[in-house]
Amino acid sequence: MSRKLTCILLAGLILALPSSALAQSDGGQPQEVAPLQLQAAPALAQSNAAFSQAAALVAQLQSVRPSVSLLVDYSQDTDPEYLLGLPGQYQAKATFADSLMSAPAGTATGSIEVFARASQLQNRLSSMLRAPGERDITFGTILVRVFVSRGADDLNAYCSALSPSVGQCQM
Repeated sequence: MSRKLTCILLAGLILALPSSALAQSDGGQPQEVAPLQLQAAPALAQSNAAFSQAAALVAQLQSVRPSVSLLVDYSQDTDPEYLLGLPGQYQAKATFADSLMSAPAGTATGSIEVFARASQLQNRLSSMLRAPGERDITFGTILVRVFVSRGADDLNAYCSALSPSVGQCQM
């Protein structure tokens, strides 16, 4: 990169900083300033957490049903549907496996998607492609997609495990 281009880019960054970032205190010492946030979307803040809300819900399932294990806690970069963090889409997503289900090892038997609003979840339900035999459970702004189950007992077990913290489920 040429020096001229480098200088122009640096000047642009300095101009983009808030004036408080360049201010000094009365003693002439630079003030401590919060790091520059290029994007401050809630979904990004969520994806930077150690575990997403969806992964925490998988852990809650596992505490009641030890056969459940977390497979993937998705980020914007790893989401296979490229919807994580987009306006109107889910803010967190994780897949899980339940060893009680007859599925090949490492195969997702379900996923949890967390939305900001119930209306966004309803839009997702009306537009998403479903796996054959998929069953969906909703809890307000949370969608539990069950790809493989042995029937109503499994679905009821998931509802019972999550209801204490996220409210009544609907199947």
